[in-house]
Amino acid sequence: MIHIGPGGTGGLGYEEGLQYCHQHKLSCLEVEFTHGVQMSPATAKSVGRIAETNKVLLSVHAPYFINLVSKEKEKIIASQKRIIDSCARGNYFYSALFRKKVPIVFHAGYYQDIDKSDVYESVRDRILELQEVIAEQDWNVLLCPELTGKPTQFGDENELLRLAQETGCGMTIDFAHVLARYNGTVDYASLIRKLPQSFHAHYSGINYGLKGEKNHVPVDIAAWKKIALLLKKHDKNVTLICESPDPLRDAVKMRTWVPAVARR
Repeated sequence: MIHIGPGGTGGLGYEEGLQYCHQHKLSCLEVEFTHGVQMSPATAKSVGRIAETNKVLLSVHAPYFINLVSKEKEKIIASQKRIIDSCARGNYFYSALFRKKVPIVFHAGYYQDIDKSDVYESVRDRILELQEVIAEQDWNVLLCPELTGKPTQFGDENELLRLAQETGCGMTIDFAHVLARYNGTVDYASLIRKLPQSFHAHYSGINYGLKGEKNHVPVDIAAWKKIALLLKKHDKNVTLICESPDPLRDAVKMRTWVPAVARR
């Protein structure tokens, strides 16, 4: 099963954006708290109700200002608060229709000049602390650190797989970031084979250079077809968010190519 939908509403607002998704058979949408968690609990409840009415599975992208490996303790505390605030809103997006924990996506941090093993341990320990809060609050959310688009950022596929094994967290596999992180040299078949049966994902076109990701661009349907066929071949269950500059229309293009692959 592959659920496909947009990152955000393309400026339509949640009511109209979620209706658009339903009308165009897009079955997921990511709520993006790019610059901070500005959504009130009351609004989050309303968005959750509208999503359930339109049979759309919601996820959350936590703010970009997150670094769980900062040398400044205050920044780690602030980063954890942004993730916790995202979880608190995301809990209102849980749907009895899907009965699936709401993915909370975030970029975990940067290597800086710290040993990679120490960076991993820091991220792991901060995730375990966050999971304690989630358990105490009984929130129906799942932390899903993202595969990042620059080699200076924590979060390659092996680190995410190890985190999932050691903490029980989920993961977000951004297929565009994979391409950028490895400067265009990617064996998607090998990657998809070793991923768990169910996971959260992102997709878009991407510009990149020697330092990795530059910016997202419209979806290349030919490239998407190759990934879609691999996901189908390996029977993966994926919620896949389109993060192109035109997420609604590009998500529809992705979904309408080979309906048997992309049908909810």
